[in-house]
Amino acid sequence: MKSLKTLVLSGCLKLKKFPDIVQVLPDGNDIRELSLAIELLFGLVQLTLNGCKNLEHLPRTITSSRDQLLEIHLEGTAIRGLPASIELLSGNVLSNLKDCKNLKSLP
Repeated sequence: MKSLKTLVLSGCLKLKKFPDIVQVLPDGNDIRELSLAIELLFGLVQLTLNGCKNLEHLPRTITSSRDQLLEIHLEGTAIRGLPASIELLSGNVLSNLKDCKNLKSLP
């Protein structure tokens, strides 16, 4: 997985579980942003990006088209804030923001 640049999972209708690839990425990985295509993952219930030290923000609409997202784990990222659309989620959302030293605000 060291040289993985793009991963397309379109058409994988029966895919129920995907391995935690962030765990196998080297420390100091260069993930800076998420594709807006993450909006198309309607069944997404957990988003874990722990250790993505260069990730500064999430797409503004990451939560606008779903109500199933229950957990967002961003420990050790450079995230500056959560998108305002997080307030649109129904129910409680568990957020792990430990060691987010650039975090300036929450919605």
